[in-house]
Amino acid sequence: MELAPFGIQVVLVEPGAIKTRFDDTAQALARNILLNSASPYRSLYKHSNQFAARMRKDEPGPDMVSEVIERGIKAIRPKARYFAAVPFSSKLVIHVRDFVWGSVLKQMFKINPLEMLS
Repeated sequence: MELAPFGIQVVLVEPGAIKTRFDDTAQALARNILLNSASPYRSLYKHSNQFAARMRKDEPGPDMVSEVIERGIKAIRPKARYFAAVPFSSKLVIHVRDFVWGSVLKQMFKINPLEMLS
């Protein structure tokens, strides 16, 4: 919305759970907290690790992200946002959030997308 008046089209590529070394690093850094029974964060980290483990079991590799990027690059009329390995329920929440937030911004700053393109 902010760059449309300058003729700049923005395309987002948003990866979800992708098999990388990120989780290994996060788990290594969390190990001390999980081992410390007095840590107020122990329960939070334990639940976070369990959630991440469920997500990780079916993660695609980073090649999926590159395929999504390629799709966006080759598109004649690219979408504003491309998802890679994002579940439908999350996509739905993101679209609803964007619609609501976009509407708020348009009203707040008196933005008319049709005027911006002319």
